[in-house]
Amino acid sequence: KQTYLMFVAKSGLLKVAKSLVKKRANMHAKDSLGKSVLDYAKEGGNKEMLSYIKHIIKKDKERRMRIGQKLVV
Repeated sequence: KQTYLMFVAKSGLLKVAKSLVKKRANMHAKDSLGKSVLDYAKEGGNKEMLSYIKHIIKKDKERRMRIGQKLVV
């Protein structure tokens, strides 16, 4: 089962992806096959989307490390 963020990541809908992330969409979710938002972005082949997804995941991981929060998927 895909999340909306997975769908738009694969579709290359960057503005929609940014809106979902701003509304705190789970960028670390996995689907029933174990695929992540990053996997969907790679499948979509949109370089700008892939770069954005990598960037937001990195920023979130850094933020979580600063506050000592564990990543829960």
